[in-house]
Amino acid sequence: MPAQSPSIFTEPFQIFLGEKMRTAEMEVDRLSEDDLQSPALGQSLQNIANFKFQVAEIRPDEKTGKRRTEVRSFVDYGRHIQSKVDVLDISIPYSGFPKSFSIAPTNGHTIESKATYQSSSGHLLVVTLDEDDALEVKLATFISEVEDNLQKLGQDMENLRKRLLVHVQDRAQERLNAIKARQEKNKGYSFPVE
Repeated sequence: MPAQSPSIFTEPFQIFLGEKMRTAEMEVDRLSEDDLQSPALGQSLQNIANFKFQVAEIRPDEKTGKRRTEVRSFVDYGRHIQSKVDVLDISIPYSGFPKSFSIAPTNGHTIESKATYQSSSGHLLVVTLDEDDALEVKLATFISEVEDNLQKLGQDMENLRKRLLVHVQDRAQERLNAIKARQEKNKGYSFPVE
């Protein structure tokens, strides 16, 4: 089986947001003084604030299952016991960026079911559920919570794009103010300063 991620929706959105903010700020800091004073600055900042992120969409109607047996260990009154449990690995195809399943949206669900996602051998979200009478209910809950998380992540990404633009505009303005202050200071010298 190909390498899989350990779990889903575990990285707080705030971490992703912070990384995007720092990256955008570094890009603004790399702009030359000429770029900052150019009439095309607005477009440059727009380009910095834009990032591509296609939130994943699952296709639950195309799900498939594979039965297997897991050996589970537990302690009962100090005795180590192993038991065999029949489980189903249910594969749900998806499209979009696999990273969607690692970022926890704000106000999202904590997914209780054991789930992983694959991207190397086909985009599959795989949930492992005990094969018992509650399987269909657990699966429906899992699908509903994942779809809700992905929708909320999409909203978070839209909000991030707006925040990012304001952030890069503020950072560019800080740099412009520093450039203007330095130019004013240079005017007070009796010699030219480059």
